[in-house]
Amino acid sequence: MLLSCLALGACAAPVMEAASVARDRVVYQDNIARAQAGNAEAQYRVGNALCCAVITGQPFYDTEQAKEWLCRSAAQGYAPAMLRIGRIYNGELTDGVRLMRRAVNITSQNAESPALAWAWFSFAAEAGASGAASRASDLHQSLSDQQRADAERIRLAGRAAAPCRSTTA
Repeated sequence: MLLSCLALGACAAPVMEAASVARDRVVYQDNIARAQAGNAEAQYRVGNALCCAVITGQPFYDTEQAKEWLCRSAAQGYAPAMLRIGRIYNGELTDGVRLMRRAVNITSQNAESPALAWAWFSFAAEAGASGAASRASDLHQSLSDQQRADAERIRLAGRAAAPCRSTTA
């Protein structure tokens, strides 16, 4: 029975991923005009829909474009965007029931910048994002002394000065 369930899960994963891609495309289309007009919530929705390519060349998803939209939203003080940016810098590229993408993400998870992740979690907590304070606290405990110093420097410089683009080129 267990093997049957695993086999069905493996068969269902591509269907579920296709449904997720279709949903994200609709979210993108429904919000892109408002995002381009400067609406912070729409910018967050577009960025979140585009986030994130876990395999190079993956259709539709584009981590760099996702960051661009999320950064625009965060610049306007939108707390969920700040939290999402922290998650990206922390190497958390996927969420939800995205079995195939989560499996790839788990096997390749590598924080882009834990110090930046902590700073963005802190900014998000300050802006009132649910769960951001605990994420910042948990991450801060795992940072090395150098990473903590870097994180504090970024935090003290403020949200407007914090890097919000890819640190990998």
